[in-house]
Amino acid sequence: TLFRSCKIKDIAILANKMEHSAFSEYATFDKWLLLIFQSQTLLSYNGTDYFAVSKNSVIIYPPNQLHAYKCDDVNFLNSFLIFSVEEEYFDRFEFPLHQVFTIDQNHAQQIIRSFDEISYILNTNIVSEKKENIPDMINWVMQLLNTAYIISATDSSTQNTLMQLFSTIRNQMYNSPVKFTVKHMIECSNYSSVYFTKKYKKFFNITPIQDRKNQMVLLIKKYLETSNFTLEKIAELCNIESVSYLIHLFKEKTGITPHQYRINH
Repeated sequence: TLFRSCKIKDIAILANKMEHSAFSEYATFDKWLLLIFQSQTLLSYNGTDYFAVSKNSVIIYPPNQLHAYKCDDVNFLNSFLIFSVEEEYFDRFEFPLHQVFTIDQNHAQQIIRSFDEISYILNTNIVSEKKENIPDMINWVMQLLNTAYIISATDSSTQNTLMQLFSTIRNQMYNSPVKFTVKHMIECSNYSSVYFTKKYKKFFNITPIQDRKNQMVLLIKKYLETSNFTLEKIAELCNIESVSYLIHLFKEKTGITPHQYRINH
C-alpha cells in the first residue's frame, strides 16, 4: 500500500551498457538516476575529483546533480535507471542517496536481470498490461537493493566509517546548534531522514532532535549566565520562533523557567 501511494513515472532504463575506455561525460538529469557499475570505475560528482569505485558499486543521484564516470584503460559495463518520484519515497529505505555503496555479487546480478526485464518490456511492443507492472518491478528492485545494502552495512569497516561521519556531523552541531538544525544535519549526511535518525540513535543513544534541544538549552543557559539580554533577544540569537517556545523548551529540559535559572545563577 505504501509503495502504491508513490507514483513512479518517466522511466528510462539501460542494462549492461558498454562504455569504451577513456569515456567521460559530465551530465545532469531532472529525474532520479540509479547507477550500478559492473566494472571498477572512476566517479566524480558535483565537480569533485575522480575517485575509484569497485565493481558492484551503486549510487543514486537526486535530480539535477552533476556527475561523471570513466575508466582510463579498459572498456567497462554499467547499468542505469532514470525515474521520477517524490523524495519521501526513499524514507522507507536504509540505503543512502548521492553516496556510493557496494553490494554483493549475487544481489547485483539479480538487480541487473531485473533491469534487463524492465528494459525489454519498456522498449518492445509488449501488451500494455506488462508495462503497467513496471513501477511494481522497480519497487521490488529497490527492496532488493535495500536488503543488499543492509547486508553490506554489517561489515565492521563500513560501520566505523559511518560512525566517523555521524560523529563529525554531531560535533558540527555541538559547535553551532543554531545553524545546524536537524534538517541541515540530515542534508550533510546524504541519508534519508528515517535512516539518519535510526543510526544517530543507535550510535549516540539519543535522537538528533533531542540532542540538538539539549545543546540549545546549554546555549540559552550561557546567555542567561553571562548577559543581561532579554528573553526576546535570546530567542532571536538562538533563532527560536517565540519567547513562549523558548520558555517551554527550557522548562522541559531543566524543570525550571529561564527567569528562575537566571536568579539562581
